[in-house]
Amino acid sequence: MAMRSQVYEWANIVDTPSNTSTTRRKGGRFGSFMSANKQYSVFTGGVGNNITRPANTNATQFIVIEDLAVSPHLGATLQVTINTTDYFQTPDTQIKYTDGSFAGVSGLASPYPRGARQPGAANIAPTSITAGVGTAIHNSFALYPSIYVLPGQTFDVKVMLDTANGVEASTTTGITTVTSNASTANEFGSTSHGMAAGTEIFISSSSGTALSGYHNVHSVNTNVFGISAGQNATDITLAEDDEIVFHQNSAGIACFVKYTLYDGPDALIANKLLEMGVTVNPNNVDWYKRSLLENGGV
Repeated sequence: MAMRSQVYEWANIVDTPSNTSTTRRKGGRFGSFMSANKQYSVFTGGVGNNITRPANTNATQFIVIEDLAVSPHLGATLQVTINTTDYFQTPDTQIKYTDGSFAGVSGLASPYPRGARQPGAANIAPTSITAGVGTAIHNSFALYPSIYVLPGQTFDVKVMLDTANGVEASTTTGITTVTSNASTANEFGSTSHGMAAGTEIFISSSSGTALSGYHNVHSVNTNVFGISAGQNATDITLAEDDEIVFHQNSAGIACFVKYTLYDGPDALIANKLLEMGVTVNPNNVDWYKRSLLENGGV
């Protein structure tokens, strides 16, 4: 097929503790941690469902991005980058984030899904207009004109939050002796780390006991943390000197991109329409085809 409409849905929700690439979001799924003021590629950013390589067009392809939307909470924005240039910029083209990027389209202007509400709990994905708090948000932004990705160009769609979607804790340690600076390092029996029985956490690094990924806390008692893998009720005990860096289950973020891919002869027609100053869309491509037939293919 030379011309086809496509959609790409991304979310930071993972399926199981060991699965970092899935598009399905059901009850009991996990929200991956996302830092504030940092862009995450929805294609290859390593968070949520991803593809295996950056999005690009080859010499016989032409892409028209027609719609964009992102979750309306936590200051989420969506940016399109063509090669190395951010498509959406501020009027003065000067105000940037610390990493040199522009924020993009706000989820409050183009929410996903339409009528979305802010999640009512950290582990609820923003994909329901009935579950949540606050007033339903409808879009005030329409992507017009569409964004053209020309043959041979690489493009990316990036999500950024102005508020982290969770809390990433410092190192939690199991040191138990007073000679090991127990006043600051001893976390056994403490509540300052924010963990409690039933808490879901993501362990990003550990020492002593080899742990990584999502886990459930089953007990926080004197001289022991009970942590189990996923929904497994068998505790993994952190012993003396074992350390973990963790964060709690974080809020769900999602985005949506709709585009039309023109391939082969239709890509050539799309380029011709662009040269003529005519909007590239399926109706105009079909019109040009009919014009060629009516004029004997000239």
